[in-house]
Amino acid sequence: MIESFDGFQRPMHIAIQEDKIYVPEYTSDTVKIIENGTVSTLTLKKNTDAIAGIAVDGNTIAVADFYNHRIIFQQDDKVTIIGKEGHNDGELYYPTDVDLKNDLISVADAYNNRVQVFDLKGNYVRMIGWNENIKVATGLKVTDTQVIIADFEGNRVLVYVFKW
Repeated sequence: MIESFDGFQRPMHIAIQEDKIYVPEYTSDTVKIIENGTVSTLTLKKNTDAIAGIAVDGNTIAVADFYNHRIIFQQDDKVTIIGKEGHNDGELYYPTDVDLKNDLISVADAYNNRVQVFDLKGNYVRMIGWNENIKVATGLKVTDTQVIIADFEGNRVLVYVFKW
């Protein structure tokens, strides 16, 4: 182990950009940034209720706002709310993780048992994982060619080869 940072309140799905580690705190509804051995707090422009995951790309930030059943998408000073509580396409039921890739926002939609993909304006694009009977989609990583989903209750990890 190189370093240890203590005092976090239920840290969840982290993001890394350059030399910064972004740590969402589920209990305190804050995002902490670890950089150069110090911890600071990121200011979000909307109130949250249990931040479960975060994605960062430059000045663009997306957070999974678990109990509010939504994604807060923040680009510089502009904020877009993505999703609302529900079970239809474009609606979320306890999002747990989020990733930004190829101008798309992918969301681990935990208790809807799927991953949903939105464009940067918040429009629904597609759904992934429904046919594989995901039990609870909790973790998510998107690369240029793959979508990787942790199925918490299914005790498995699904890897999809994807052409964006």
